[in-house]
Amino acid sequence: MPSPFDLQADYEVKVIHPDGRYEDHIDQFLSLEYTLVVNDVGSMTIVLPGNYPRTFIKPDWRFEIWRTVEGVSRLEGDTQWIIQEIREARDDSGNKTLTVVAYDWKIVLRRRIVAYAPNTGLGYSYNVGTSDDVLKSLFNRNFGTTALDTTRNIATYLPGSGTTGSGVTMGMEFSRQNILDTMQKIAATSRQLGVPLYFDIITQAPPVGLTFLTYINCRGIDRRTGQPNALRIGTEDGNIGAYEISEVYTDEITYVYAGGAGDDDLRLLSTQEDTGRSGRSFYGRKEAWFDFNETTDQDLLDSQAQAALYQNRPSKIFTGRLINTEGTLYGRDWGHGDYVTISTETEAFNCIISAIQVSVSDNDGEAIDAGLRSD
Repeated sequence: MPSPFDLQADYEVKVIHPDGRYEDHIDQFLSLEYTLVVNDVGSMTIVLPGNYPRTFIKPDWRFEIWRTVEGVSRLEGDTQWIIQEIREARDDSGNKTLTVVAYDWKIVLRRRIVAYAPNTGLGYSYNVGTSDDVLKSLFNRNFGTTALDTTRNIATYLPGSGTTGSGVTMGMEFSRQNILDTMQKIAATSRQLGVPLYFDIITQAPPVGLTFLTYINCRGIDRRTGQPNALRIGTEDGNIGAYEISEVYTDEITYVYAGGAGDDDLRLLSTQEDTGRSGRSFYGRKEAWFDFNETTDQDLLDSQAQAALYQNRPSKIFTGRLINTEGTLYGRDWGHGDYVTISTETEAFNCIISAIQVSVSDNDGEAIDAGLRSD
């Protein structure tokens, strides 16, 4: 939902050489639009006059977006945006424009796979541990110092962070899978097991200083009711737009059978039941089979079966829109990935500000659309 007032935010876009040097800054553009998304790749599109020098617009060059509100400047999303699309256009009147599309640093995670065969070893093709450390191990073994193929090690430019033992104990097999897809699965499993988990690649000391980081509970600031930075959000406060509360039981599973490696009587097996849900009624046992035929470790198989059970719980989800108002300003009172409490007419939900889309143009000013999700 667009901002209902003129926020008067100032924007500057900086252009960065792939080696990290600032080359130019842009404070006059035709339009700018960008989206920040937790645990996924955000994108930005900037439209420039057609005479802007192509010297600074090349694949893998980068942008930074600096937004100033009430005299305070900050790097949007704590990230940089890698140029991937360049379009020149001319309209019927002869006016030329240069449109550039770029993606935030998480696009790098999409560029690699888990380059290890099944059963290569713990931490390489599968892992059992706390969810936070499983993510970091996956990163370090495909981008960092523990990569078996040393040519894949770019820790000098993009270091990981140390293990902490945070999160929930889980197991997952991920041989040959895309890194970003695998990280999203790990984070989703951790959330289903009761511990929200987020990851990002951030710029800590612009224009260099990249780091892969993980976050427990929220990507941003915990602003839920009762916290020091609590923010009032709700229907009575006038800062919630359209929303929906959905309860879905259609695909619920309450009893899991899982099979690992081996044949016939020698095959590894695991069964897991949520007795609270299966005991709701005499027909509450909802069974499903899950095949993990490359899993040779019983603990890992048990963990995978448990994750399947939790991933197929019924869901009650709040989705809605946060309105940017004078009392709740984006960039001052709330931001990307913050954890907030939403109060409706009937109940309250703890929600992540999961996506933010910002559009800026000379004609329409600034519009901000922020998505909320309770799961």
